[in-house]
Amino acid sequence: MSTPAANLGDFLRVLMAVQAVLLTDDLRSFWKAVNSKALTAREREVWFKLILRFTPTRKLQHEQKHDTSPACLVCEAPVDDTDHYFFGCVDSRNIWTAARGVLCDALGCDTIEDAEYTTLQRLFGLPKLKAKLSEQEGAGRTIEIFTGMVLEMISSGRWRMQKHGTRMESLERRRVVLEERMKLRAGGARGGRGQ
Repeated sequence: MSTPAANLGDFLRVLMAVQAVLLTDDLRSFWKAVNSKALTAREREVWFKLILRFTPTRKLQHEQKHDTSPACLVCEAPVDDTDHYFFGCVDSRNIWTAARGVLCDALGCDTIEDAEYTTLQRLFGLPKLKAKLSEQEGAGRTIEIFTGMVLEMISSGRWRMQKHGTRMESLERRRVVLEERMKLRAGGARGGRGQ
């Protein structure tokens, strides 16, 4: 069982990694994006739980005695922690891969560099990509919307599977839903407040 000291240690390791990678302005920009009106309340909630390591993963549910096993229901990895839940599970990785093409289309770019799409970059709202596209009107808001929607999509699908035993929708179906939601939400971003 995990102790409070171990949880604090995990949190501090994440915090140090963040500080090593992101500058103060990037962190300020990240929190501004999380609290922006571009994200829905549910998307903000998912992001806060992710950052604070309070996402209802199987590991957390098991530690709280709400679940019988910490193993991932999707890929059967031995521990379904926050990193696995959002980024490491084969299902989550496939969603992020499919979503990358959706973001390229929304931004009107041919590709997104691997260095701009790492796990840590996705966790903090793709700050390198936002900086690269800072001159493009609405790009920052589009990226904020995109990241919030993908995190929420992963969270909702996993939670429905975990809590209610429902099957995951196909990857193609989720990609189409993400495309449609991006068109509806990010369409206003181009004429909106921009960065």
